[in-house]
Amino acid sequence: MTESPSRFASWTSWTLRRRVGSWFIALAILLVLAFAAVALALLQFKSNGDEIINRWEPAYAASEAMLTDMVNQETGLRGFVIGKEETFLRPYNRSSAALKAHEARLRQLVDGHTELLDRLASFDRQADSWRTGTAQKYIAEVRAGNPSATALTNDLAAKRAFDQVRAAAAELTDHIGRVRDAAVDTDCVAGGGPWSSNRGDGRDCAGAKARD
Repeated sequence: MTESPSRFASWTSWTLRRRVGSWFIALAILLVLAFAAVALALLQFKSNGDEIINRWEPAYAASEAMLTDMVNQETGLRGFVIGKEETFLRPYNRSSAALKAHEARLRQLVDGHTELLDRLASFDRQADSWRTGTAQKYIAEVRAGNPSATALTNDLAAKRAFDQVRAAAAELTDHIGRVRDAAVDTDCVAGGGPWSSNRGDGRDCAGAKARD
């Protein structure tokens, strides 16, 4: 017995509707997955950007400030040795306090990053060595009225000690810069994030591609 044309047309129409419905369902699933992927990517961009802006940029600035604090201490010490007045020691004292504040801030920012904490510890050792072996020594001699205190200007050992401070500070800042740049590169690879446009400081996605 042959199937009537009307029943065949009805069956064909129902099959077509099912196919179209399946296509729409599949398309809807794909759109949901695409939107979810975009949302996750945007969250990752924001996370990377926040880490750069709120952690690594301030850490880099704090490390640079620490070297400035040490230079100001050394300058203040020389002024005190030459002038032999306590007022000349104020820049040394102010910079010592500033160094503690900047170091505390940096230690907070690099917490959990073993390599950077090791570099910070190296800087601390060199700074303490200069402070105890040079600064405190000459401050005591000036206060005691020892005329040999003026030898600071020609003290090669004191110069070498401070050169070690500079080197440790430069190494610390350099390593923080590498971590920061790696974060920028990750943000660029992930899709650009807040660093995709040129900020004028060379740390943009174009710069990241040039480094690659």
